[in-house]
Amino acid sequence: MIEVSFVLPCLNEEKTLKSVIETCHQAGKSFSSYEVIVADNGSEDRSVEIARSNDAIVINVDEKGYGIALKTGISKARGKYIVMGDSDNTYNFLDSIQMVNILIEGEYKLVMGNRFLGKIENNAMPFLHRYLGNPSLTTIGKILFSCAINDFHCGIRAFNKEAISSLGLKSQGMEFASEMVIRSSLAGYPMTEVPVTLRKDFPGRRPHLRTWRDGWRHLKFMFSLSPKYSYFPFSLFFLLLSISLLICNITSFVPFSGSNTLSLSALLYMSALWTSSEYVSSRILLSSKIDYRDSLFFELILKITNSKKIIDKLFQILFFLFGFTVFSILTLYIGSSTDIEILSSRSTQILFYFSMILSSTTLYLYLITTKINTYSFLYEKKTY
Repeated sequence: MIEVSFVLPCLNEEKTLKSVIETCHQAGKSFSSYEVIVADNGSEDRSVEIARSNDAIVINVDEKGYGIALKTGISKARGKYIVMGDSDNTYNFLDSIQMVNILIEGEYKLVMGNRFLGKIENNAMPFLHRYLGNPSLTTIGKILFSCAINDFHCGIRAFNKEAISSLGLKSQGMEFASEMVIRSSLAGYPMTEVPVTLRKDFPGRRPHLRTWRDGWRHLKFMFSLSPKYSYFPFSLFFLLLSISLLICNITSFVPFSGSNTLSLSALLYMSALWTSSEYVSSRILLSSKIDYRDSLFFELILKITNSKKIIDKLFQILFFLFGFTVFSILTLYIGSSTDIEILSSRSTQILFYFSMILSSTTLYLYLITTKINTYSFLYEKKTY
């Protein structure tokens, strides 16, 4: 097996590709064996010719996309360790020597470059990217995924091929770089970073990155893989607000003492149940499809929802019947009453409120159990 594979995605990089490949060859001499792979994504210039004439292996990737080019190149690579980086000569591949040596020590699965710890040449990174885009997206990523990486989008990194390939990365565009970090964090892979240098673009080269489009895609992608922060905060907010309105109504706190407050409280409670249901189901779906390091909180949820299914089902049925009975009696009682004071009495309103809460909670428990059973049936590699 080859020790190190340098994988370079390429799209019309004839002005810089020769220099990048030469640097890869120079870095490769530090290891027992290496190869340079150029994953060409449909270049219309002399990139392919230049790659072959400089002892690089060319992999033609017809389907367009930064991510698909890298995935194809990585799948064809024979190295135990992969170094990936751009073909525009903005990164110095000599920096990868330290990355690979860290991987060889065996403690880490992914070693990221960090431009902010290293050096960023003047005009190498647009002001908006340097002081807003990258710091903001990286901070969001660190919060969502409890990840210690401080430069999510650095274009040069090294990793253990077997470990990263086992994640089954899906992205075909620029968000591939983020997915690698996110999925590694979710799987509990140890990661670290080293300082690297970012050089300015070759004069006249048009960047492939689109600031707003790609930034928005990265943001959506991160929230898609983090239901804990996409749904759970909303569920908690709705629940707390619902309880607050109920307390205000019970204590006759002006102006929240009327029946409208109870109606709003019930609506907010149902919204809390809905968002909570989406959180649990999305989290289970992610767990069934990707390597995911489970938290103690979620393990507790799984044990509660899956323990003693028959008893759980009976409990839900009885809970629903009780709620439905109370609701029916209350409806008949109000419907047969001609005394308007009964309809507006505090005790009647509170009883009606809690019957609605009881019914909606029962429905929620039923839907959660159904979703869990569905996912368990479809994805047998995990048992819930």
